[in-house]
Amino acid sequence: MRRKSAKTNFVSPLRYPGGKRKLVRFIADKIVNVVERPLLFIEPFAGGAAVSLNMLVKDRADHVVLADLDPLVGNFWRVVFGPQAPFDDLRRWIETTPVTLQAWYETRALYCSTPVEYAFKCLFLNRTSFSGVLNQRAGPIGGHMQASEYAVDSRFNKERILSRIDTLREHRQRVVYAGVKDYREVARLKRVRDLMVQNQSVVWYLDPPFFRKAENLYNKWFDRDNHLSLKSWIENDLVGHWLLSYDNVPEALEVWCDHPATEEVELGYSTSRKPRQNDAPHKRKKSEEIVVSGYQPWPEIARIVEQAQKGATTLLCKDRRVTETA
Repeated sequence: MRRKSAKTNFVSPLRYPGGKRKLVRFIADKIVNVVERPLLFIEPFAGGAAVSLNMLVKDRADHVVLADLDPLVGNFWRVVFGPQAPFDDLRRWIETTPVTLQAWYETRALYCSTPVEYAFKCLFLNRTSFSGVLNQRAGPIGGHMQASEYAVDSRFNKERILSRIDTLREHRQRVVYAGVKDYREVARLKRVRDLMVQNQSVVWYLDPPFFRKAENLYNKWFDRDNHLSLKSWIENDLVGHWLLSYDNVPEALEVWCDHPATEEVELGYSTSRKPRQNDAPHKRKKSEEIVVSGYQPWPEIARIVEQAQKGATTLLCKDRRVTETA
């Protein structure tokens, strides 16, 4: 079965390596199969946050949490959804800064001490660096000699970017948290735990850094131990329904092929196929992503959250059920 993914109505103001804009419809459909409308949608590896922003703007979830351990990215979302004064400062900075190669050098060298400085540096470098990469190794669009047909300002349409940010501001009251935290810290937020107690409709979307070349793409990346730690946390500590996506590479299959709800997904449609670790590379259908899903019944969630709020040191889910693959 092939399922086409409709174009989304909202595009993130950030151009992010590994962004999931083309997977938004597929992921939304998977969520609806378990939770028609999440009370809380959590994305702890936010990046460009394509999925969360569409859940928010298209009113598919009551509340959203956005977090990223990269201080540039986390603070960008913090300012976009935060108090008015810092946001106004960011907006003025965007409006008045010339988009030139000199500005690119100055912004890359900027030492950040406030959320607004981090937020501006994130947006400016993201829109003016090759492929939106924030890592210091990335160069400007068009190169240092600006010899390409695409110049440093070719992806920085101020009017369009500000329009997208203004749209997001209209929904800021439904953003429970936006800032710099890792996935474990997000799970410990009081507001997150309170909403978990109120309702079972808590959905996590986890899109961790790539297995390959992540050190060249991100300021915060994972090694193999980090990926294994994340899997252990998901299987033993995570409270709520969850979806996880990875770039489809052998390293990811090795980690997740034993999970009963793992499937290969192309950017345009789902192959509806559980991957096998021993598939020959030339026989395996070329896919872009691996999507893994998990479902935890509400009574178990209530018990686990209650234990956590009483000070339990470890959350254990021994009787986890998972969604069937589409």
